[in-house]
Amino acid sequence: EHCPHVKYLCNTCHCRACPSCGKKATDQWIAVQNNRLPDCPWQHLVFTLPDTL
Repeated sequence: EHCPHVKYLCNTCHCRACPSCGKKATDQWIAVQNNRLPDCPWQHLVFTLPDTL
């Protein structure tokens, strides 16, 4: 009568600020960057912003 199995499905909003949707986008971005960078134990990225900000 009662099924003990529960399955949760999240609706997507495609927003980067959303913990559910943003996590997937962030993981995909990290995977792409890891394929671009050499295989090493430490990675350091530097972002340069214009002084007008």
